[in-house]
Amino acid sequence: MFTYSSTLNVRTLQESKVEAIERIGFGRTGKVFLEFERPFWCAGEEVMKVAWGRKRMEKGSKKGRGEWLTSVLGFDEVVGNPRVLVCWLSGAGVPVMEELSEEEVGWMIAL
Repeated sequence: MFTYSSTLNVRTLQESKVEAIERIGFGRTGKVFLEFERPFWCAGEEVMKVAWGRKRMEKGSKKGRGEWLTSVLGFDEVVGNPRVLVCWLSGAGVPVMEELSEEEVGWMIAL
């Protein structure tokens, strides 16, 4: 069985620290490429992060077709594609998003 700590030299770490390493993980991750007619962002910014407020996070945790939106972490410019952003997602919303059509995902992210 794979463990994160097995890839590190952790012989000198306390057991509690080894357990913490094992719990870190990345879980589910996803990315969505979004192509626009023209960029609305400032070229060269490279990264745009999303900071969700508490109310939105609580609303996003409720079951529904839009619950996955709070799994959006941010957007990166795609080198060589000035009209494309890649949207990064992580967590429980990823499998929900994967069940939606491309059109639904695009419209929900663009709102």
